[in-house]
Amino acid sequence: MKKPVLVQINCSPVGSTGRIMRAISEAAQDSGFESYMICAGDIKKIHGPKGLHPLSHVVEQKLQRKLNKFTGKYGQGFPRATRQLLAMLDAFRPDIVQLHNLHHQFFDIGRLFGYLKEKQLPTFWTMHDCWAWTGHCGHYAANGCNGWKTGCIKCNFLQKYPAIYKDTAHTLFRLKQEWYKGMPNLTMIAPSKWILEQKNQSFLRDTPAVLIRNGIDLKVFRPRKSAFRTTYGIGDKFIVLGVSSEWTQEKGVDVFARLAGLLPGSAQVVLVGGKKSQVSALPSGVLWIPRTGSQEQLAEIYSAADVFVNPTREEVLGLVNLEALACGTPVITLASGGAPECVDESCGIVLQTTADAEILQAVKKIMDAGGCFSQEMCTLRAAGFGADESVHRYLQCYRDACKGRAGA
Repeated sequence: MKKPVLVQINCSPVGSTGRIMRAISEAAQDSGFESYMICAGDIKKIHGPKGLHPLSHVVEQKLQRKLNKFTGKYGQGFPRATRQLLAMLDAFRPDIVQLHNLHHQFFDIGRLFGYLKEKQLPTFWTMHDCWAWTGHCGHYAANGCNGWKTGCIKCNFLQKYPAIYKDTAHTLFRLKQEWYKGMPNLTMIAPSKWILEQKNQSFLRDTPAVLIRNGIDLKVFRPRKSAFRTTYGIGDKFIVLGVSSEWTQEKGVDVFARLAGLLPGSAQVVLVGGKKSQVSALPSGVLWIPRTGSQEQLAEIYSAADVFVNPTREEVLGLVNLEALACGTPVITLASGGAPECVDESCGIVLQTTADAEILQAVKKIMDAGGCFSQEMCTLRAAGFGADESVHRYLQCYRDACKGRAGA
C-alpha cells in the first residue's frame, strides 16, 4: 500500500518555525508518511535531517531580492528556484502540502498557489504570523495598524518586517486575494485563539481553520539543576529574566531598560538572545547573554530565574512563556496577541499595559510573596502545551484530509 506523502514548505529549517516543521516531519515518518521538507538556507546548519531539500540558486535569490526592493514586487520572480520547487512537488507527488512561513523571497509565491489550485492538493497553512492577509507586514499590533481590514491602501510602516522599499502594499494585498482565490482545499492552522480571531476579520474569514496551539518539548523544558547563578556571580539575587531572538521595541527592550532602574539592588535583570547592538543602551547592571548554544542550556537559565518577564507587544502565542513555565518559573506577560493564553492566575500575571507602576508592582508581588506561584502549578500549566500533542493534532488533520481525498 502506498504511503501518504507529506510535503512541507518553510523559509528556514531552523528557528521556531523550522523546529515545528522538523518535529512534524519526524512524527509523520514514524506514523507511516513519506515526508519531505523544502526550504531556503544551508542545511549544514542543522546537519541535514532526513527529507530536507533546500532550494538552490542562491545567487538568483540574492539578485531578485535586490531587484524586488526597488520594484516593490515582493515574493515574485525567482524563475529558476520556482521551477525547481515545482519540479520537486511533481517528483514527490504529495497527498498533503503543509505551508509555514513563505515571506523570505525564495520562490514565486503566486506560481506556487497556482500549482496548488491546479492540482487541487489538500493544503494546510500555519499562521505563524499575520502576513497571509496583509499588504506586507507580519505583525501590526504594536503599531495599532488596521490597514489590513481595508486593503492596505497606504502603508505608513514600510520598514516593518518583512520590509518593502516602495509602497506597493495595496497591490500586494490584492495579489494575495487573487493567489488564494479558488482554493477549496486550503485550511488555515491557528496556533492561538487570538490569531484565529484576526484571520476571521480578514479577507480569509471564510477559509476553514483549525486551532492547534504550538507546543514545547517537555522533555527538554523542565525544572533542572543549574550552575547559572554561580557561573555569573549572581548569588541569591532575585533574577528577572527575559528571552527573545531579537531585542526590539516590539519585544519590550525599552520596558527592561526602565525596569532595571526601578528594581532594588537585590534584583538582577538578565536578558538572553538578540544582538549586542540591540542591548547596548541598557543600564550597565543588566546582564546580557547571547543566544544560547542549546535548548538544554536555556532550560537551565529558565530554572535558575525567579520570574520570567515577557513585555512583548506582538506575539502569536508566546513559546518563551511556556518554556519558562515548564521549567517551574512564574511568568509576567503583556496582554498582547496570544501571550495571555499561556498564563492563568495559578502561574503568573497578565499586564494590561507596560506602565512602570504596573510592571513594577507585578514583579514586587512575586519578590515579596516568595512562592505565591509554585513550581508545581507552573509546570502543570505548561503540561497542556506539549509538542507531542500539537504534532498529533497536525497528523490527524492530514489523515482526515487523505481519507476525504480517497473518498472523493
